[in-house]
Amino acid sequence: MGPQLDIAHRYKIRLSVLLPKHHPLAARDRLTPRDMSGEKYIALSSGLIARQSIDRELQRIDETLDIHYEVSSPAVLHPMVARGCGFGFSDLVVLEPELRDKTVLVPWEPETYMEIGIYLTRESAKNENPGLSRMPRRGLDGHKAIVLKPIRPLRFLAV
Repeated sequence: MGPQLDIAHRYKIRLSVLLPKHHPLAARDRLTPRDMSGEKYIALSSGLIARQSIDRELQRIDETLDIHYEVSSPAVLHPMVARGCGFGFSDLVVLEPELRDKTVLVPWEPETYMEIGIYLTRESAKNENPGLSRMPRRGLDGHKAIVLKPIRPLRFLAV
């Protein structure tokens, strides 16, 4: 049996549309599938939680986006968007600080969230790093996105 784990923090992160700073839609308060129709969509790989969250929400509202590129990670997506190759979905938590002045996050409608957790072994949870409790809960540096919403913590036993 593996170590016992506790979830230290559990968050819902709102996904937003990531655009180059000077894109014509970058000044909008929100963006919808209709707004993004005809734009070059840079999708994350289908196995990633962010992509699955977007796909699930698009299916729920019976909408689609035409994928122009598919990339393996946000570390590939973000520079492509900053260079004007298209748009993608992201959040401020994973957006590299050096790209924040070259890109804009615009809230996506319908609101789409992905859930993440920070897990600690039972022993390390007793001595939790105080930095974890200081994670940002709202957008930073003028970005419009609401980033984190704490949700009820869970406890579980690792298998």
